[in-house]
Amino acid sequence: MSKRILKLLAGLSLVFSLAIGLLFIRSIAVRDSVHVSFQTTEWWATASRGKVLLQWARNVPTRRIAKVPAWSSGRPNNLDGLVSNLDPSWRQISILGDRFILARSRPSIVGYVWLLPLWQPFVLTLALPAMRVRGWVRERRERLRTSASLCRACGYDLRATPERCPECGKVAGGAAAPISAR
Repeated sequence: MSKRILKLLAGLSLVFSLAIGLLFIRSIAVRDSVHVSFQTTEWWATASRGKVLLQWARNVPTRRIAKVPAWSSGRPNNLDGLVSNLDPSWRQISILGDRFILARSRPSIVGYVWLLPLWQPFVLTLALPAMRVRGWVRERRERLRTSASLCRACGYDLRATPERCPECGKVAGGAAAPISAR
């Protein structure tokens, strides 16, 4: 059961990494933004020039209540410049090209701004499929060695000595097919 879940998670992770890769390619030529507001909370996501800007704010005065997300596209712009023009009194944390900002524009409004390069989520979502492929290659190599009468540990030919590997000393343990008597 756990292998099925791992395969499912690896597949979903691969789909997400492909989507992020396509978004990265598209963000070089086009700026995409989505804005959702619900009661007094607003969310924004903007992708442009290989980066994504995520914003969240709560306790925002209700200007409009959007039932569906507002989507817009346009020419790419510099998201670094947009974040640099924010109020300098806001606390900023910068790690590996990320910028995480705690924004307070009024006493009651609290928001977060996160600017990150798209390569980071791309690499993170590829980690699980890469581990799954590594395990698959290892299992396949072991199966091929077993079926070809090779030692599982070192790959030495065990047709002459099916009980123990003369190269590394490992006991075959059913790894080698018995030699038929002639």
